[in-house]
Amino acid sequence: MPTMQSLPNQGVTLAVLGLITALAFMPLTPPATAQETRQVERIEELSPAERELLYALVREAILTRPEVVLEALERLRARSDDRTAPSASARTMTAPSTPVEHHQALFERDEDLRLGPSDAPIRIVKFNDYGCGFCRRAGVALEAILEANPDVQVIVKALPVLGPPSTAAARTMLAATREDPAKARTLHRMLLRTDRLDPASIERAVAEVGFDGDGFAGVRDGADVTRSLEVAAELASSLGISGTPWFVTSNEMLRGFPGESALIGLIARERERLKNAEDASSG
Repeated sequence: MPTMQSLPNQGVTLAVLGLITALAFMPLTPPATAQETRQVERIEELSPAERELLYALVREAILTRPEVVLEALERLRARSDDRTAPSASARTMTAPSTPVEHHQALFERDEDLRLGPSDAPIRIVKFNDYGCGFCRRAGVALEAILEANPDVQVIVKALPVLGPPSTAAARTMLAATREDPAKARTLHRMLLRTDRLDPASIERAVAEVGFDGDGFAGVRDGADVTRSLEVAAELASSLGISGTPWFVTSNEMLRGFPGESALIGLIARERERLKNAEDASSG
């Protein structure tokens, strides 16, 4: 079996391993940066034997960690978004009526995990998949945002779109929220920081937080959790949501995670909207 030591130039291998994986699935997408361009040039500089060995290593990596394929597709989606939108603000879409029409389903369902004060006036729904790298990064960014903004609450809705591990994590979180919301928030933070989402890592987190036994497994595998997933998927479809992460306030939707500043801007606009509504009602 080929090993990393088999290549004469290990630096080249390490530099291009991730890029080759992406290129295998994105042959029509040119490199986006000078660094990626140089990585492609390095591949072309390899001898035929070195290149064959490199491809064998990439294949081995994909078979060992198939989730890298999904990560590559995420990167392609993000790059496509960046190229079709003139700025991060283009990801923000005004929806003057749709969120209002679905207010109850968005903001008032008890089974959803809630982060932040229960009486916070600003509420943001995050459609989330724990297998999604952008979802995890956005989740960590939201922790700091919530710390600095006590008037904000985040409602996490499970929308597993990246396969069985994502569905297992979603079912686990829905069951945990039903059983003990405080412990569920701890479990949420752990899953955000899981390098590799699989049944073993989920079960380790569940045990560490203190959810175990047949009772918890019964809730996780039960019809109520299944129905919650169906309701979230139906809601996402009604709103035109096609991926994760996706953020919804009372009148805006933000697709993807263009950066922490985009979330801060979303919160600021919602805060201003609420203030204007309050001023109008009092005037």
